[in-house]
Amino acid sequence: MRIADVMITPPVTVLPRATARQAARRMETEAVGCVLVVGDDTLHGVVTDRDLAVRVLSTGTDPETPVSEFMSAPAVTVDATDDLEAAYRVFRRAGVRRLPVLDGHRPVGFCG
Repeated sequence: MRIADVMITPPVTVLPRATARQAARRMETEAVGCVLVVGDDTLHGVVTDRDLAVRVLSTGTDPETPVSEFMSAPAVTVDATDDLEAAYRVFRRAGVRRLPVLDGHRPVGFCG
C-alpha cells in the first residue's frame, strides 16, 4: 500500500508570513494538530500544536510572530509514491509524529 492511499488530504497550509495566532486558529478551525508552511507550492516547514506551546507560549513570544521564525524546518517528508513500510522507517528514524507527503516538491497531504 502506498502513502497516497492513507494520507490526509488536502493538507492544511499557511503562508510563511502567517502569524502564530493565525496558525493556531487554522488548526482549531480544521481540527488538526499541524499545518504545513507553504509558499509558491513549495514546503518551507511545519508548525505543530507542540511548536506553538513550546516555542511561542512558553517563551512569551508575541503571537503575531510569523511562523517562518519558529517552524520546524527543513521538514522530514515522504513521497506520495512511497510505501507504508518506508514511511514507518522515516517515522522511527526521525522521531516525528507527522510527515508531510510530497508529489515532487509540491505538498499533497500528510500522515500522522
